[in-house]
Amino acid sequence: MLKRMVVCILFVAAAAMAWEQLEDVPDTAVVGTGTHITWGNGGVWGMFPTDYAEDPETFVGYYDPASDTWGLLSESMEYDYLHHTSLTFQWQETPLLFGIGDIYDDGEYDAYLYWYSVTQEEWDSYDIDEEEEFALGNGACIAYVPNLSWDVWSYPVPGWIYCLPGGGTEFWRYHIAAESIPDISLYGYYPGPSAVIADQTPPFQWSPSAQPTQYRIQVATDQFFMSIVIDTVLSTPAFEPHTDFANDTYYWRTATWTGGGWTWGANSHNFELQGGWEQIEDDIPHSAGTGASMAYDGDAFGNPALLVLRGGNTKDFYKYDLTTEQWIDTLEDAPVNVKAGTSIATHDPTGEWGAYPFAVFGDSDTLDFPYHYYTDTVPHWIPFDTLDEQDPLFYARFPEHIGPEASMTSGPSRMNYLVVDENHFWALEPPPVPREGGQSGGMRSVEVNAHVVSGFGGVEVEYELPAAARVRATVHDAIGRLVCAIDAGKQPAGTHRLGWTRGSKGKKLSAGAYFVVLDASEKQAKLKAVVR
Repeated sequence: MLKRMVVCILFVAAAAMAWEQLEDVPDTAVVGTGTHITWGNGGVWGMFPTDYAEDPETFVGYYDPASDTWGLLSESMEYDYLHHTSLTFQWQETPLLFGIGDIYDDGEYDAYLYWYSVTQEEWDSYDIDEEEEFALGNGACIAYVPNLSWDVWSYPVPGWIYCLPGGGTEFWRYHIAAESIPDISLYGYYPGPSAVIADQTPPFQWSPSAQPTQYRIQVATDQFFMSIVIDTVLSTPAFEPHTDFANDTYYWRTATWTGGGWTWGANSHNFELQGGWEQIEDDIPHSAGTGASMAYDGDAFGNPALLVLRGGNTKDFYKYDLTTEQWIDTLEDAPVNVKAGTSIATHDPTGEWGAYPFAVFGDSDTLDFPYHYYTDTVPHWIPFDTLDEQDPLFYARFPEHIGPEASMTSGPSRMNYLVVDENHFWALEPPPVPREGGQSGGMRSVEVNAHVVSGFGGVEVEYELPAAARVRATVHDAIGRLVCAIDAGKQPAGTHRLGWTRGSKGKKLSAGAYFVVLDASEKQAKLKAVVR
């Protein structure tokens, strides 16, 4: 197709930038009310509810920036026209696209959470109304929050889907289950010791007996096995329940049939279950309404947080601090009342570059620019084409009217994408705003005081922080390939340790040489370790 470029006005000694029109959304997927786009797995995903008179349907597509092409998923969502929609993407462990929406059936709405496995190319869904958990309303929105302590053994919860159902003050989260089960060779059983998992039907596995025999498993909600949930006999050392467990702490033990009786193992095991939906006690301060939008931010506000424009024709802008689990409503209000078509995103949700929250306000004739929330000095909203209000350097005026059908997202390259009515799709490169703190410019002038503690069976390092810092660490093999990573979050001053015995795929680290890169704010350490 013929690309079009919006003409920009140049200031003296200032570079120009502009919205660039990309490949249109496919004609089959009409851009209208309920449209949402999000970034994930190297491209843009779009949800397009299409209210055809004869055959309403919801399409889902993927845009590849490298080839500038849209494609629709072959199975679409296999659902009718969806109301009260939102979209987000899980990047931890297994790439999954998540969406919410209502299906209108027999005179009432039925709310679902949907997810699409990028690797398996399959859809699945969860009927939210089946357990009478909550209903979706105007302003419903979701955002993925990664588990920064994710571990294949002790904390195999790759993250959560946070949800404002809309039309009220309720606040919910969905605990995402891990897709894979670790190799049981480390402990000889699964779930691991005191693990926190998100699976309402957790499978149990343990090492087989030396002799062919019968096995028995008991699962209880108390360590003395007085409140038995499962008690069954098996021919193999593996068991998967046929019914869902409620969220709770569980204890389990196994036995083998020897000498005409059951011989129980020396120890029982325990794990905590956090599967499915959970209502958060701290409601949003005021009801979420039409136009509400929510985005995850890894670091721009000091702690991981959710940023929320609550909608409902108000200017309220809130932060939900994920560390303290509290709502903060002291942020500067939005520049205009938030209506349908509003979107908020962060340029890099992992917080790697000191993200600037970026917003497009829909259904308004009073704004010609997108805005970002400037956090490096006194936090405040400013037009996206300026570094400050007195020194405009760039023009990023909207290429078209931002109506109630608009949706926006940002990628890790800090490129911004916008879809508007008539299937038009645009991209905007951000101005080169200075990146203070964090990993500014990739420069490290001071090294972290760190050393390798042990290489027996894995890698363990010890390091000293002179002041509180956000700590991330990666392990690479001898030729530089990433083996595993840990995001330890913000840590206080003092001595700390990090260790790895397994790679990102759950396999034990093999003997050999490795390199550890430890980042603590603007400081860095590079260490060599040998696993024996």
